[in-house]
Amino acid sequence: MVEFGRPPADADVVIAVGWERPDALNGWFEQCVLAGRVDQRVEVANDENGGPIYVCRGLRRPWAQIWDTEVRHAG
Repeated sequence: MVEFGRPPADADVVIAVGWERPDALNGWFEQCVLAGRVDQRVEVANDENGGPIYVCRGLRRPWAQIWDTEVRHAG
């Protein structure tokens, strides 16, 4: 697993790909909108193909408060 670290403190927009728990996203952001679905354009049966793509805005609390305890390993 690759870990990129906590986003910058001013990062207020997130694109969540393949996230199956919109309830958690709504707890972290003021608005999350389903923007589409992953389409690998090949007929492959895997966990990613067809998964949701959310655009989330308006972080409810600073990353420093939620990253290590709630977000980092939630997926």
